[in-house]
Amino acid sequence: MQNDHINIYAEHEFDCFCGKKHRMSIGEVVIGSQAALRLPETVKRLELGKKGFLVTDEKIFQSFGQDIYSAWLEKNINIEKYILSGRVHPDENTIGKVICSVPFDVDYIISIGGGTITDIIRYVATRLNLPAISIPSAMTMDGFFTNMSVIVINGLQETYYIDYPKIILADTDIIAKAPGFMNAAGVGEVVSKISATMDLYAAHLIKDVYYCDDVNEMMGQCISEGTDPVVVDGLPSGNPKAIELLTDSLYKSAVGMAWYGSSPCGSGAEHQMNHYWMMCQDAKGIPQSMHGQAVGVGAIINMMIWEEILSLDFDDFDIEGALKKTWTREDWATKIREVYGDGAEDILQLQKENHNFDREKRRKEIECILMHRDELREKLHSLPSAERISKMLFECGGPNSPKQLKLEKEDIINSIYYAKDMRAGRYNSLWVAEALGVLDRVASKIISYFY
Repeated sequence: MQNDHINIYAEHEFDCFCGKKHRMSIGEVVIGSQAALRLPETVKRLELGKKGFLVTDEKIFQSFGQDIYSAWLEKNINIEKYILSGRVHPDENTIGKVICSVPFDVDYIISIGGGTITDIIRYVATRLNLPAISIPSAMTMDGFFTNMSVIVINGLQETYYIDYPKIILADTDIIAKAPGFMNAAGVGEVVSKISATMDLYAAHLIKDVYYCDDVNEMMGQCISEGTDPVVVDGLPSGNPKAIELLTDSLYKSAVGMAWYGSSPCGSGAEHQMNHYWMMCQDAKGIPQSMHGQAVGVGAIINMMIWEEILSLDFDDFDIEGALKKTWTREDWATKIREVYGDGAEDILQLQKENHNFDREKRRKEIECILMHRDELREKLHSLPSAERISKMLFECGGPNSPKQLKLEKEDIINSIYYAKDMRAGRYNSLWVAEALGVLDRVASKIISYFY
């Protein structure tokens, strides 16, 4: 890798052999013991201003946030606080409350919490053109280190690209005290990079999507560190080295995505299925799964999809049979309206130019898939299998079945068919399965395995 001389834990940029300028815009990342207590000196060194505004939830504030806040005040730093009560949802209502609570003279906003709190505060900070400081309460996902926030608008999950945090203080003492299942969700996020790596490689071969070897290597470091036996075996007991490795691996995932310029290198079909599953859980009135939990299960399913696709007899593949299964635009739109209800029109508009219904274009797509079958199989065999991913998640205390997420058969089937339509410009296993006409086969295989 050509970036060995770069300090990846501070803001940086460099010209890559791929032809792009790679950059990471986080001002500073601190990973280690008592990192949260370094906030006053770090704010002063980076000249963020005189007044801060802390947002957290009541559970975190009562358990350890109060002590951290008091320690900051003892260093004569001016920080006001706002404590969210009850179960916090990342929706318009919560965002409105936070925005209305931010004092007019604030220079920066601090979040202490999990993914939901962090997403809300970075979104608000970007809206108000203020720098954000993130202090994760558990290492559940790589979103703490990215420029993306998932916000619910009109009942639909929307991914917003926002400003990077100016400072991230990943305090391993705090993270180690989180319930084991929360940090296990971080391993779920890590293994999601395995299937995302497969999806991006396929998109590169079949759709000529941009691909960078340095980004791929950084994502490989993320996977290697985050699935190290020290992490998998040590997380349940809060082993400090396990916490440090997991945190560092998730930061490296964010670095890879920052270099790439967006999230395809770290977010594939497993993430799209998760967005659909969250919608299903909301509709049933049950708590959403943690992001890392869901994408970990999604990674198992995504790799199962790839394993099923690449087990096909491509030497005698029936292209004409696959073409007969191509949707008509009318039939597809009917199903989208049936599955997405009030949110269907947004999806139909999103996919207006993206979803392919032309049989000749589909034929060329199939031919391209067949042409690259050996490369795809080689890539698949270089990655941990669905079975291995499932075992790792089980060993570190995370869910490894959609049933554990309270998802029903219909939720899984619909996600295999329609979750990909929630975003445009992303090519992954779900699109490949549709092109080859094997969605029925893939869905049947997965349902029979889990249910």
